[in-house]
Amino acid sequence: MQNPVPPALYDDEIDLRAVFQTLWKGRILILTLTLVAAATAYAISAWALPKQYKTTAYVSVALPRVQYLTSTSGLTVNLTAVIPDVKAVPDLIKEKTVLRKVTDDPRITPAISIETLSRQIQVTTFGTSQFGLQVTDSNPQRAAALATVWAEQAVDWIEVNYGFGGFIPTLDDQIVIAKQAYEESQTALENFAAIDQTPILSARLTAQNNIYACLEGQVLQIAALNRRLTDLKEQISPVEETISLTHAILLESIKHDFDSIASCDSTVILQPSSVVALNTSDTKETLSVIASLQEALTQKLTSASVTQEFLEEQIPQLSVELEHATYQLDQYTKRRDQAGALYDQSAYQKTLLLQQGERTAYVRIKAQTPNVASAPNSPLNAVAAGALGFIVGATAALSAEWRKKHGAEAEDKV
Repeated sequence: MQNPVPPALYDDEIDLRAVFQTLWKGRILILTLTLVAAATAYAISAWALPKQYKTTAYVSVALPRVQYLTSTSGLTVNLTAVIPDVKAVPDLIKEKTVLRKVTDDPRITPAISIETLSRQIQVTTFGTSQFGLQVTDSNPQRAAALATVWAEQAVDWIEVNYGFGGFIPTLDDQIVIAKQAYEESQTALENFAAIDQTPILSARLTAQNNIYACLEGQVLQIAALNRRLTDLKEQISPVEETISLTHAILLESIKHDFDSIASCDSTVILQPSSVVALNTSDTKETLSVIASLQEALTQKLTSASVTQEFLEEQIPQLSVELEHATYQLDQYTKRRDQAGALYDQSAYQKTLLLQQGERTAYVRIKAQTPNVASAPNSPLNAVAAGALGFIVGATAALSAEWRKKHGAEAEDKV
């Protein structure tokens, strides 16, 4: 028994020769549709559609030189222009705040709305510092004016937000504030100087330190004289009626040294009572003079000790008061000097900026009035429409042939 041959499930082979034959048969239809579409598109583009003119203005961004000024007080004024991110600038300069200034400019005639302008503009970035601001408009003169004004406004926007253009007004305000601060600090310093106790406190502290140092030397002298008097008293024999010549000379030397003890402060130091003069070499009288000298030295020592205790309390207090007064004077002076330095530097920096005239951005090339319309492109539109007409004609011819073929097959089956 023979196995039946299964019928072909489908036949998807395309006969290119048949396709070309079909297209050739429908060449008149295809050619007609192609020519009609191309002619229609050309006519509409050339006479019906409004002409559009395109022009471009170019903006450059540069890095200004920066001046660094440092005063002796340590203050520094650093003015730095920040270069904008070129990727962000195109979107930022198309904001309504910028475009509104463009449409409000009197050079833009006839007037145009912000919404319309936003559909007619485009920004192209070249490298890291160049921008092309392109405007398309039906009026060639207005297109050039729009591109130029837009470039100027974009430069001003970049200058205000990234450069020195927006800093100079701020610098003016800073100069006024710095000048006012300097005048106020100078007045405060003068008022403090009028009641400043620093010279008086310094003089009093110096005097008291000198007195204290004098008293320390006086105490040492008193102790030395006391030791000499004690030694002399031990050497004199009370059983003898007179003292020796050596002892008499030694006592006269002690008396002389006693009289030479300087008074450190006559208003504070208690003066001892007068010592009895030695007019004889009698032993009793000599011992009496020694006792008188010892008593006077004791009084001087007591007075010096009392004064030292008083000064030990006063000197630290005066030192604190002087230190506080000096600190206040230094602070007033420092504030005055800082305000003056900031004022001088701000004024000088403004002068430098005005002299240099540097900007962060500038219009490198202004837009030119276009002489030839950029749109519509009639030849290009005619070619595109002709291609579309050819496709439609070819599709129609193939479809007609396909319907004819399948219609004949259907009749054969019947």
